[in-house]
Amino acid sequence: MIRKLFSFALLLLLFLSGCKSTTGPDDRVQKPDFSPGEGTFTTPQSVIITTATPGATIYYTTDGSTPNSDSMEYSNPILINCDLTLKAICMKEGMADSPIRSGTYRFHFQAPEGFVTVMGGYVSGISVNSFYMAKYEVTQTPYTEVMGKNPSYFQSVENAPVERVSWLKAIEYCNRRSILEGLNPCYTYGSMGSNPDDWPEKWFLYAANHTNIHCSSQNTGYRLPTEAEWVYAARGGLLTNGYVFSGGNNLNELGWYWDNWGQEHLSTHSVGALIPNELGIFDMSGNVWEWCWDIHSGTNRVHLGGSWVHSDSTCAISFRCFNAANYASHYIGIRLVRSV
Repeated sequence: MIRKLFSFALLLLLFLSGCKSTTGPDDRVQKPDFSPGEGTFTTPQSVIITTATPGATIYYTTDGSTPNSDSMEYSNPILINCDLTLKAICMKEGMADSPIRSGTYRFHFQAPEGFVTVMGGYVSGISVNSFYMAKYEVTQTPYTEVMGKNPSYFQSVENAPVERVSWLKAIEYCNRRSILEGLNPCYTYGSMGSNPDDWPEKWFLYAANHTNIHCSSQNTGYRLPTEAEWVYAARGGLLTNGYVFSGGNNLNELGWYWDNWGQEHLSTHSVGALIPNELGIFDMSGNVWEWCWDIHSGTNRVHLGGSWVHSDSTCAISFRCFNAANYASHYIGIRLVRSV
């Protein structure tokens, strides 16, 4: 009896050893790899996703959600320049899906002097990449040093923002300053390059010329913010507290407008005199309107933020205004940004 039981057990063992498991490692797609892997970086990263399983399809997400076959399909390296969590899964017909790979990427960018780092992300319906924004509106001294002339009406106000600058002249200032500092200018005029000296004479007098300006926002030079970048930064970016104005709900604490300055002094005010917003940026509500890159309609370009001569409602982050690209006024100025 014992011998029969032993023989049966031996036969069963031999049978099982000859069977291939249906759940072995060869039947599952290999887990994806990230290069570079997660970490904290000081420069944008181009992340490559690979898998050791030939013919597998890679799907990924960048918002922390679980990837599946409806997610973005990987085909080229992913440029990451803001804090996010990258997740990926690999799939192949006839095989079990791979385990999910997750990596958290964080960035610490060193902003140029006078600028703050605005970390990219998604806030209140606006998604932007990381960029640098000037703490202050451009003042009259640096503008004059670059352009050779101060167009401002209120030249007696110490450290006041430059005004009476049209959108077209703001573009010229950005490029001339970029060239002086050895940066790659962002703007070109038609096929005439980026040096304003090579552009048509008196090109800046005609609003219709604004469509001849093209922007390469990936360049290192100075440029105007897009409307999305301006609103995102005014709200405080990822640090937003959801204020009506940039930095708070009490405009008297953070912005110069008609009621607390204009009707008594009839002028702009020195930049940076009141409290900044969550990112450490001053005067995004009030003092002078700030030109943005975006077209509103026809020959009109957008400017935001309100001014010393306008009411509190116009200084709200949500208020949108516009004028012709060649329009210049004592209540419109500029603030610069640079791409990371």
